[in-house]
Amino acid sequence: MSSSKDSSRQRMPRGSSCLNCRRRRIKCDGSRPVCKNCGRSISKFGDCEYPGAGPSRTEYLEEQISILENRIRDLENPSRGSGMNLQDPYSVYTSAQSIPGMF
Repeated sequence: MSSSKDSSRQRMPRGSSCLNCRRRRIKCDGSRPVCKNCGRSISKFGDCEYPGAGPSRTEYLEEQISILENRIRDLENPSRGSGMNLQDPYSVYTSAQSIPGMF
């Protein structure tokens, strides 16, 4: 027993709500690029993202942050065995000053 009211309303496919609405457990209208809920609260939720085949923008940025943090850690602690030897970029100038006739 379905009324015409039920047939005119179409449900979104399961799992197609944006990540913010899913996290907040509220109904998402599924409009893209920004759903109505994220559009109203753009200051809090500036990234209205939908799950898809590839990583989301947030996941990509988090991965880049992780890579950069590891690089910083390796540069700050060369004894960790990163295999990277850093040179003093100013050593050329200090050795050139010891040569007579230079500078």
